[in-house]
Amino acid sequence: MMQNKGRPYRVLFLEAQLDIEDDTSPRTQIDFMRQFLSGWGDVELTAKQVHSRADVKYFLGKATQGYYHVIHFAGHGSGTKRTAVLALTNEDVIDLHKDDDIELFRDLFSHGKGAIILSCCRVGRSEDLMQSLLEVSGAENALSYTGTIDDRLPFLIEPLFYHLYLTNYGRSRGKRLSGEEFQQHFLETVGQLFTDEPDMHKLIAVDA
Repeated sequence: MMQNKGRPYRVLFLEAQLDIEDDTSPRTQIDFMRQFLSGWGDVELTAKQVHSRADVKYFLGKATQGYYHVIHFAGHGSGTKRTAVLALTNEDVIDLHKDDDIELFRDLFSHGKGAIILSCCRVGRSEDLMQSLLEVSGAENALSYTGTIDDRLPFLIEPLFYHLYLTNYGRSRGKRLSGEEFQQHFLETVGQLFTDEPDMHKLIAVDA
């Protein structure tokens, strides 16, 4: 359990709801995240369902100036080495290749700390766009996926990310890992835990 004597550690969880029915929709994580984070002590979770670009703009607009420590988006996605698209409905998307869309993430972490989690298929294929996302938002780290993810992986990989990230955040300033040090620590831990899945690193992108 994390004991933070200062302000609580705040997480904004945005879950996209689609107007399509397929084998992976909906992949509801909100209830799971509430239960998981409740054991960490001074952690506040704000969980919202988003249906449109306007919804995302509204909630991210309220998240500026460093109020949250983690912005977590869960939904369908697609991407190439030059694109990263977060699906909202059949017709509405967030395209990180477009200036107007990536600007939605501007100054989310004005305090210079924090992380973005994009729990969507293939959005992490463009390293350039993930780096742009870090620069625009001010985040230290971004967790995303380079391949198609099945429903079990977000319930394994993302809790591990939170566990290591919250543990690191709870350390004194002198012992806290930098963004790049945390990136290496996370990937090494994944490699140790998922020895039966050697291609796991090809699926996960952690940028710093």
